[in-house]
Amino acid sequence: MEVDDRLRRDLRLMNLTDYEARTYLALLTRGEATAKELSEVGGVPQSRVYGIIRSLCNKGWAVEAGGRPARYKPTHPAIAIEASKNRLLGRIDDVTKVLIDELTPLYEARVDREKPDLWIIRGEKEVIKSIREVVSNAKRQLSLAVPYVSKELIDIIYPIAALLRERGGSVQVLLGSVGDSQNLRRLSLVAEIRERELTFGGGVICDTTEVILIILTKGERRPSLAIHSAHAGLTNLAKNYFDLLWATSSSVVFD
Repeated sequence: MEVDDRLRRDLRLMNLTDYEARTYLALLTRGEATAKELSEVGGVPQSRVYGIIRSLCNKGWAVEAGGRPARYKPTHPAIAIEASKNRLLGRIDDVTKVLIDELTPLYEARVDREKPDLWIIRGEKEVIKSIREVVSNAKRQLSLAVPYVSKELIDIIYPIAALLRERGGSVQVLLGSVGDSQNLRRLSLVAEIRERELTFGGGVICDTTEVILIILTKGERRPSLAIHSAHAGLTNLAKNYFDLLWATSSSVVFD
């Protein structure tokens, strides 16, 4: 009895109902049987046994053997189980695609609502780390405005700028003053560099989806305070302001 209970439970995992599992086990026991015999052996109501047998045949667990009254035989377990497994896997794949397509927007909408609009970043190491992360996220366009560009910043920008250029993207670097011309010359191979007076700290804009506003006091060159935001309104405002500065800047010419 315990074995039958376990087998019925496992067969239900193969998408059989309890009565279908009972009827299939009865078929295995008899080898071949009529609907009436299966009702008696499997403990299935006679009023339902014909529908259950048809379902087993449709699912590939039984076949009609002919005769009057009709007799039925079980399909070999390995064949029936493999066919059921494949149907279940196919159904799981279909359901998975539908669920991902329908649930992902719900998840992302909720996450977007819970995501903070901006982060205050303190300390030079954390500011540089955030700049590195935002720069590495660029897929199409990267815009930077800085009073002075250090070798460390060039080392961060260069590989991403080279990759963007290869993909047909663009990198714009606006400087308050040209410092290390040797390293800037290397950067100019993969980015467009211009110069103009900057009256604010600086900023990094990635694909108009993320921005870091660098806050510097007068004469300060090393960033120790910044604002990181993914807010659409702020990133668009920053990009518009950058475009205005860019339009009134002059190209940097290297000897």
